[in-house]
Order: sequence, then C-alpha cells, then structure tokens
Amino acid sequence: MKKNNNNTFSKTKKIEKTSIKYSNPADILNAPADAAEPVTNPSQRPPASKWTRIFAVIVSFLVGLGIVGGIACLFFAGSMLKGMPELDVDRLKAPDSTIIYDANGDVLVELGMYLRENIEYDEMPNVLIDAFLSIEDSRFFEHFGFDIPRFTKAIIANLQSGSFGQGGSTITMQLVKNSYFQIDANDQSTIADRDGLSGVKRKLQEIVLAIQSNYAVSKKETIAMFINKINFGNNIRGVEKAALYYFGKSARELNLVESAFLAGIINGPNSFNPYNELNKHNEAYIYLNPNVEYLQNAQRRTAEVLDLMAYHGYISQSECAIAKEIRIEDLIAGVDNRFSSYNEYYQSYIDAVIDEAIAITGKDPYLTSMRIHTAMNPEIQKYVFDMQDGQLQYTYTRDNEQSAIVVLNNQNGELIALGGGSDQSGTRQFNRATSAYIQPGSAIKPILEYVLAFDQLGWATSHTITDRPIYLYDSKILIRNAGNQDYTGDMLITEAIARSLNTPAIQTLEAVVKEKDEEFVVNYLNSIGISCSLEDFDLQWAIGGNRCLVTPVQLAAAHGMLINQGVYVKPHTICSIEFTDEETYTADTAGTQVVSPAAAYMTAYCEEYNVSGPFFNYMQILKSKYPVMAKTGTTDWGNSGRSYNIPTGAPKDSWLVAQTSNYTITIWLGFDKLEKGSYFRNSDISYNLKGRWGKLLLDKLDEVLDYGPGELEQPDDCVSIKHIKGAYPYAKADGSYPSVTGLIRSDHQQLINVSDIEKETVVGKLLGMQANRNDDGTITIIWNGFSGYSDGGGIMDISATNRFGDTTVATGRCYFPRYYYINPDRYYASVNGSYVESSSPMTTIGGIEGPLEVCGWTSSSGDTICTTIN
Repeated sequence: MKKNNNNTFSKTKKIEKTSIKYSNPADILNAPADAAEPVTNPSQRPPASKWTRIFAVIVSFLVGLGIVGGIACLFFAGSMLKGMPELDVDRLKAPDSTIIYDANGDVLVELGMYLRENIEYDEMPNVLIDAFLSIEDSRFFEHFGFDIPRFTKAIIANLQSGSFGQGGSTITMQLVKNSYFQIDANDQSTIADRDGLSGVKRKLQEIVLAIQSNYAVSKKETIAMFINKINFGNNIRGVEKAALYYFGKSARELNLVESAFLAGIINGPNSFNPYNELNKHNEAYIYLNPNVEYLQNAQRRTAEVLDLMAYHGYISQSECAIAKEIRIEDLIAGVDNRFSSYNEYYQSYIDAVIDEAIAITGKDPYLTSMRIHTAMNPEIQKYVFDMQDGQLQYTYTRDNEQSAIVVLNNQNGELIALGGGSDQSGTRQFNRATSAYIQPGSAIKPILEYVLAFDQLGWATSHTITDRPIYLYDSKILIRNAGNQDYTGDMLITEAIARSLNTPAIQTLEAVVKEKDEEFVVNYLNSIGISCSLEDFDLQWAIGGNRCLVTPVQLAAAHGMLINQGVYVKPHTICSIEFTDEETYTADTAGTQVVSPAAAYMTAYCEEYNVSGPFFNYMQILKSKYPVMAKTGTTDWGNSGRSYNIPTGAPKDSWLVAQTSNYTITIWLGFDKLEKGSYFRNSDISYNLKGRWGKLLLDKLDEVLDYGPGELEQPDDCVSIKHIKGAYPYAKADGSYPSVTGLIRSDHQQLINVSDIEKETVVGKLLGMQANRNDDGTITIIWNGFSGYSDGGGIMDISATNRFGDTTVATGRCYFPRYYYINPDRYYASVNGSYVESSSPMTTIGGIEGPLEVCGWTSSSGDTICTTIN
C-alpha cells in the first residue's frame, strides 16, 4: 500500500482552552476554600439541642483534625520542596546538534552526543501533534501543567495494582523531568528518582515546576520543546532528526502512520526501533536481545497510538483501520541513510575542527550547539586521503610507514586539507598532522637561523659562510653533515641551504645568539607557533635536533610566514562559529609581523634556489611552470635502533615543505615507534615519495583552485648589492677580488673599502702528515695545514680542536684571504731514521722498500706527527 499523506489522515487540532490562572503557582497547593454565607445576629438564633451540641463538638474535632493534618501536609510539602531548582526556561529547550560546513558552505558532518534539530510548533503537521496528545496527554490544552483528574486516576490505578506503573505525568511534567531530574547523556545518563521519599520529593517538585512553566511558556512552545527533546532511539533526539532517521524526510512532511509511529516509539525507543531487527544478529549489536521482534513491536505500538487517536476523535474509525494496514517496513528509509553513512575522507579534518573548537570556545561541540564554518576544500581533502590510502600511483615503500599531510593558505592561515595518516577510518584517530610532535631536521633551517640572520644580523643572500668541523659548545660532540659529507670550506649561504649542510646552520644560529641572546630566539620561535622553552634551548635546534619538536601544521604555518612577507597567521581550520545565542567567533587572519618583509622574501628566494639551483637535493622534482620554494629535512635513530637491527644513523623521519605564492604543503613520512624495520633504506630515500607526492599535490592545487601561482613580489625594504665575494663586512667590488651580487635589507646595504677589512695573523701549524708510495716507488710527503690563497682554487685550514685536545683535521676552499698566514720556513721529516728537509709543505723522495714510518715537524713547531706506509 502506498504511503498516505497528511491530507488523507490529518485532522484539525483541538482548540486550546484557557486554564484557571493563579497569581502565584504556590497558591495551587494552598488554595482557600470558598467563602461562607454571612451569619445572622447570634441573639436571634434558637437555643441548640443536646444532639446539636454533640454534633457540633464532633464536627469541630474533625475540622481541627483536618486543620492539623493540613498544616502537617504543608510542612511536609515544604520540606519536599526544599532545594527545588528554580525554573529556567532556557533549560527546557534542547540544543541543536553541531553542524560543520566545508569551504563551499555544504554540510560536512553533523555531530553531537545526540543528533537534534529543533523545529517550531507551526512547522509540525497536525497529525503529529494529535498523535502525541493522544498517547501522552489528551487534556494538554485544558490543564495548567498538572492534570489533577489524571493524576488521581493514576494513583487509584497504582493502589489497585500494587505497583507504580501509572505516572499520571503531563507533557509539561515530562518536559520538566527530562530537563531537571533525568540526564540524557550517553554513558553518563541518569534515571529520575522513583522510589520512597526521594521519589515523592522529585514528583512534587516536578509538579510545582510544571505549574510554573505553564505560566511562563505557552502551550504551543511547551509541546514543541517536548517533541524536540525526547529520545527517539539510537542517538536521535527530537522529531526532526527522527523523521530523517526513520523516514528520510523532514518532520514537516510526516503522514498519519509515520506520526503515530514516532509518538509511540518514545515509550520504548530501543524496543520499538525497527532497525534493531536488522542488527540483532550482527556481532556489533550483541547487546540487543535476539529474541525480541523489534519490527512487530513497532507495528503493534503504532496501532495503539492510532486507536487512541480514533478514541479521542482525531481520526475516524475508518481512517484508523486503513492506517493500521500500512506496514512500517514499507515506510522506513532503511539503514543506508545520512545517519548511518560515514565519510572517512573528511575524518582527519573533522577531528582537527573539533579540537580547535574546544580550544577556542572551551565548549565541546558534541554537547554545545554550534554552526562551524571551515576552510576545508572537499576535493583537495579527498585527494590527500587517497594519497595516504594508497589510491594514487605512488605509495609507501615500507609496511609500517606512516605519513602526515598539510595544505595551508599562506595569506590567511586557513588549513584547506589535512591528512592525519593512513587508516583514518574511525573517529578521533591519532591525527599526525596536528598532534604528532617530531624533530623537523633540516626543514627548520630557513625559518630559524637563516631568516633571523637576514633580519637581525644584516646578512645578504650572497653572504659567505664556512662549512668546517665544529665541536658543539667546545665539547666532544662533533657536528657532521648529513650523509657524512666532507667539509667544504667557504660557500655562499644559498649553497649552504640548498645542500642542507649542518655546520653552516649551527654557526649561523650561534651568530644570532651572540648578537641577540637565546631568549630572543626562543621568543621568536614561540611567535611563529613553535612551542619551546628557554630551558630546552640548544644550538642543535639549528639542525632540527635535540628537543626541537614541531607538528606538521606548525611547520607549514611557520614556512607560510615567509611567503606572507614576514606576517605569521595562526593556522586554523575554523573560519567562524555561530552559537544559538547569536554569539559568533571569527578567526584572526590578519596575523602578526614577526620578521621584516625583506628577510622573509630573501629566505623564500633561497628556498626557490633549492629547487632551481644546480645541487641535487631531491627537490628538483618539484620544478614546474610556476615558481616553487621548498626545503627537505631528515632525522635519524642514531644508535638507538641497534637492538632492532636498525643500522646506526638510519633515517626515521623524512620531511618536505613545498610552497607556491599562495599555498604551503607539508609532507612527513616516518614511523610511529621504534621497532624492527622502522627506518628508511637508501632505496627508499632514492624513491623520493615525499617529492613525488609534493609534485602531485602542487599540481592538483593549481588544477582545482585555478589560482595561477606566480612570482613573489620583492618588498620595498629589500635591495640588491654587489660586493667582494667572501669578504665581511661587505666590501665594495673594486676589481681586486672576485665579486658577487645578493639581496639584503635596505638598512644594511652600506659597503666598506676592502682595505678597511682587518685581517687576522695566523702562525702556520702542522695539523697532519700524509705519506703515499707512488707507482714508480717514490714517496710523496705532505705536511698538512699550509697553502696559498686565491678565489676558486684557494685552500685554507678549517681544522678544529676542542678543549680536550681532540682535533679534526680538514682543509677547504677559501674565497677571500681573511688571514695573514706566517708559514714555517722549513719542513722536516724522519723516514725510517733518514731525515728529509723541504722548503715546501709537499716533497717527493726516492723509493724505499718495505713498511715506512714517516714523522714530521716544522721550523715553527716542535710538535711531531707520524704516519705509516705499509
């Protein structure tokens, strides 16, 4: 049989009647008796008979007993009302569910402990109101919140049956009970007191509050609040969500049978839920009684409501008979509806929204009604999900590998997509994008030491820095470059960043700290969203080590500051929040200026050179028709993975930050915990998954958003200078030495004459001996630590010695002669007892057979260093 519409089965509601009103609800419990007739003059009364006097005494005694009893009842009622809550109309109202919208204004998800959407009385069809009145409170429009005849009838029925099955509660009393005396909060739900004096006390307070409510709230508002609040099964509260849940339609469109079903189910929302019939044999629903026929219960209960509607005259007997023939299973929408479907693409983002909403408002969106408007782009979000879920052409190289992905709008800090990791199919999973604190490795270098050097030290992008051995804090900790690369010597800062060398980074941060102090650096990091404390500060932060930890979101926002001309905007998923009380929240997108526009632009310039420059660093894959700025980072296990057969120094975290003029993406690949196989092999690094993903995502952004990424605009406080290469302070290019051009803050562009540069005098020192047997049998001896200087081919001593006497010998290239070297006049060696003298730090002697021990010294130092040739 087809569904019947409202026109077939609806009937006009009963007209609301005017109830007796009292100036004070408490007067209901203390209403005075009707006034007596006025008495005549006592002197005119006839004398009373003996029996009359006896009757008068008896009546007086009974009246007195009644008065005493009445007073006692009043005292009892007063004690029962002690501690009664004050009526708060807002408490009677049920909050709507929280709704989260995407950037297009479409609903992402509706959430809450319970799902609810309030509708007004006038939006409810007549048959719906009639159905609830028939089953719950047929005299609702006639009583004053407390129905004395019904309550009395219920008491008599309870006394006859010896139980308390009949409550006699009106709709108003039920609304009060559900608002004050019974909590509907999932596993924290409570049941109103029913037994003993506590039950009597609750009932009496419920009656008084219901009477008060009757005069504070209209009848229409009361029944609407009741229907919007009650439990309809599962996590559905209120009739609008119930209509969508069971019938896939708005409550405004309900017909007679659907209305009767919904009015009946509230008496036993679990027992009468027809969906439970489908779930009772499913292991996920083993708490349901497999012996209960839920569908039959629903059909029988609907019929009971229809019979009562006919009994009270809302429908005719023929209408009732026709309606009872309609099967509930033919009306319900089925489990495949918006309440049972689950969109896993958006879960990582939704989880972040919930956490952010709590942080902003101090309120839980599951418990407080909100309308949350977010920046999420659904197409980009789905693409990120597919990427992590292995749906694209490139995927993980290790079985236990994990990832995090962030897509950020540089200008306003909006997070348009988040990938919390693979297997994000359930709510409130661990979100690596927002909650995983990880060492950033070299990805921290541009936003920490280099941008501060440009901003605070006045360095240019053509500044020369020396890659050399460093003992951290003059300790035994030797700073090495990633992959045990050799120390190079002089290089421009652009090369140091592109090759991601560690010792230049350490020296740069050390220079910033010397100029500004450690507290300045810590405060700066906090200003760009990276939480850290002065107690944890360490120069190893320069290379993203030690206790320097960031989330992928924090790293993205800090890098986004570079593209946003030094303005840091706190990253956020939420654009605005609307509350039911009309209070609103709007995200701050203006941000804070943390470094100069020039310093930010210069750092971004260096990051673009990472991609377009000549150094292989796995970022060349990002080259595109539009400019791309990027930085990678890697951290390793050190020797902590030996017990899991992980090689010493094996990589554990792999980062990529890639940017265009509008967007920043951050990709982290790594492992959640130290276990067997949780490291990257050389082949994994060479596969360059982060680079492949980065390229795909940047192109997807351009395709979907069509924003036309372009060149960054050079700010007014950034200028170009030409100076002698390697000289510092920067000296004018005068042709005497090779020159170089770079960008610099306009207030640091002053140049000096090269003749004004003070050079340090250094006495040459023997740092090592080398002896090699040549193919012709001759022996070449080299006294290390001495050389000449010229740009391009110049070599200098870059060795380092700590306070313990440990020495790392190294030489490297030199751009500019910053020292006056006084080298030894003569070089001496002892070869198996035979003495050799030379005027040059390298000489060749005739062949000597067999193993050789070569020991050398110089005219300026008596220290002897030996080496052996086998």
